[in-house]
Amino acid sequence: MKTTTKSATTRSRSNGSSAKSTRSVTPRKVSSTKLKTDVKTLAKDTKKFASQAANNVAETTKEKVTDAKESVIDAANKSQDFAMQEFDRCIEGIKKHPVAAVSIAAGAGLLIGFALLSSSRK
Repeated sequence: MKTTTKSATTRSRSNGSSAKSTRSVTPRKVSSTKLKTDVKTLAKDTKKFASQAANNVAETTKEKVTDAKESVIDAANKSQDFAMQEFDRCIEGIKKHPVAAVSIAAGAGLLIGFALLSSSRK
């Protein structure tokens, strides 16, 4: 086995002092069998890690979608309840004041009719 050592070098620092550094490089002989085994192990570990990460992402996404779905259902139910309450109030108002309700409906019908008639003449 051949060992290569670089000699010490002196570097100048901004404050005027100097520092010595020594690097030694020692090449190692690695068998091709060991290298193949290491690469296979690395590939296996990487695949396992990627699979676990994908499962975590899928699980988190599934939870978020479920939460969003529940929120939308709750909002729809609240909107439906509100609409039904307002509809009931409207029906009660019509029953209490039938003449006013018919007058309002007739007036709205006339306005819409005139608007449609005038837009078709142009």
